[in-house]
Formats: sequence, C-alpha cells, structure tokens
Amino acid sequence: MKTKPTLPPSAEWDFRQVDPISLTDAAEHEFARECEKIRVPLVRWLETPLKGKPVRQHIIDALIKRQTQAQKTGEKLPDILDAYFPKGIQQRIFEIGQRLTPQCCCLYESIVQHRPDFPNPWTSQKVKGEWNENFKRVHLRPMDEVFKFTLERAQQWPKGWKDYLETSSRCFSTNEYRLGIDFFANGRLSTVDEIVTDFEKWLRAEVKRTGQKMRTGQNAQIKQAAYPLKCLAALRLRRAGFTYDAAADALQKIAVTKEDAWFIPMFENAPSWTKAIHFAEKIIADFEAGKINF
Repeated sequence: MKTKPTLPPSAEWDFRQVDPISLTDAAEHEFARECEKIRVPLVRWLETPLKGKPVRQHIIDALIKRQTQAQKTGEKLPDILDAYFPKGIQQRIFEIGQRLTPQCCCLYESIVQHRPDFPNPWTSQKVKGEWNENFKRVHLRPMDEVFKFTLERAQQWPKGWKDYLETSSRCFSTNEYRLGIDFFANGRLSTVDEIVTDFEKWLRAEVKRTGQKMRTGQNAQIKQAAYPLKCLAALRLRRAGFTYDAAADALQKIAVTKEDAWFIPMFENAPSWTKAIHFAEKIIADFEAGKINF
C-alpha cells in the first residue's frame, strides 16, 4: 500500500507571513537556499572566523547596535552598518565576501541587512519591509549601456566577475532598463509629483511601444511578486512526493482566503501546477548560472 506523502515544515511552502514589501528579498533568499552552489559558499562565508567570532555574529552584533541606537534617538537610521562594526571589521567582512562567486555577492546586501541567519527559512524570523522614503527624479538607461559601463571597470575586480557580467549582460535586451534616480533634478529639489509624472510618462510610452499590458492595483502587484515563492513551494511539495491532486487535497484542509492562495501552492488545475514547477526549476537554473533577477 502506497504511503501518503507528508507536508514538509510550513516554512518551506507557506509564505503567507512574508511582508508584501519584502517579497523579492524573500524569494531571493529562498531560491538561494535551494541552490547548493550559492548556499554552501554563503554559509562558509558567514561562518568564517574573524577576530574570535564568525562573520555571522559580527553582522548580528552590528544590527543590534543599530537597533539600540535607533531606540535611543527615536530616529530612522540608514541601512549602512559601517559605523556599528568594530574598527576594520566591516572592511574585512566585505573583503572575504568579495572572494565569493558573483552569484553569492549579489545576495550580500540582503543577508547583511536582513538575514545573517541564512540559510534558515525566511519565515523563521519576522522581517518588516519599509518603503523607500528618499524619492528622487527618475532616469532610465538601457541595461546594455549599464553593463558596458561596468565591464570597463571589471578588469580590476576579483577573478570571475568579468565573465559573470558578460553573461548577465546577455540576459537583458534593449527593451530592459536600469532605473536611476537623481534627487537634485535640473538644479533644484524634485517634488513627489514631478517624480511620479516623469516615471508614468516614460512607463506608458514604453508599454505602448512594446505592446505589453500594464497590471494595475496593489493586489495585482502583490500576487505577481509572490508567484516565484508559490512556484518554489509547489516544487518542494513535488519533491516531498505530492502530485497535484494530493497537494490540493492536503491544502484544502487549511483555512485560506483568496489572497492567502497567492502565497501557498494552491492552483486551479494540474497544468498550472506543472507550469509553476517548471518556472521554479528555471529560476533555480538561472541562479546556478548567476542570473539572479526577479
């Protein structure tokens, strides 16, 4: 008699606790956990001993110091942690990190700012996202221009970076842009209305030029941002022995709202379940190749 599969720990497939603002960070974190080529060297970096402590503990200590300082002053402090490390430690942490593969370094900031406990599941800690309050004037440059500019400077970087950048540049077409912002536009401070107007004007023209459809509304944006995590959850259930029918049967016992279904592997039919698994597998392959881009 065939044994029924058992659901893995909820942290592996239930992402309802993820703050909508942090969905992209959470997806990068979870897919990095899934990729051995990224997970293993990142853990090795975090466990590297430095002045009697692992790198991981130095980062945690700096985060605690910044939080304590913020509570004392009542001010929102900048994300940069430099001032909260002992003298010379931050530079050494970065130097050790630079020796990682380029794929790992792309996750450096997210780990330092949010999750020095990597590779624990994202939902094992509550991470509250914050909107960027430093709105600035919009500038957009084709990605191929950005990569060309960066490649000229990559000659001096650690081994492997130039090849990585060349590979990444081929992933972008001339229809893809790097969003750049300048707070001092035309010699004066930009207003929020000016920034929004500039971006909306460019975006509508770009949508019209490429024939793409614009998704509107905050719910549509959240649903779209949560999709990679939902696909990864489906892949993990399949690896645990679940078929579409078995997963649907197990998950229907969970009380969920329509919005909850954006964050857990519930799908309308078997083809959409299979499509989601293939999507997750493609992202993992892209991660392995250094194409970390949501």
